[in-house]
Amino acid sequence: MENPSEVWMQNLLSEHANSLIHRTMTLEQLLARYNISKDAPVAQLMLLAERLYYGIPHTKPSPEFVQSLYDELVGTTSQPALKLWLRQLQLERSPLDRFREMPPHMQVAAGLIAAGFVFMASKQRRDALARFLGYPAVETA
Repeated sequence: MENPSEVWMQNLLSEHANSLIHRTMTLEQLLARYNISKDAPVAQLMLLAERLYYGIPHTKPSPEFVQSLYDELVGTTSQPALKLWLRQLQLERSPLDRFREMPPHMQVAAGLIAAGFVFMASKQRRDALARFLGYPAVETA
């Protein structure tokens, strides 16, 4: 037999999930209904769940993914759905396309990181060539 506090928690979380999906009740109303303070750990976790729910864009899975997930759950497939999803994700976009889809500030940061790597690689190559040719390495401050 389940603990009454576990049943209470399951009811609370189930009602919270339903209120998120159907937008029937706010978090404050739900906390007041169950007499929970906003500082309680469960309230903080529910707030995090709301932020994730509203912050992550909702997408509809492709029919191929749904079918492969069904096959995986039923046990009739040799390829896991997660691997199929990752493969589709990587094949549909090139690294340049991913770079173009980044926000401008991320593009600048990625460009600076790439420029830093190129600079470090070229300095090492320059110093190795100087040592090979017998010239002293160029010291920069």
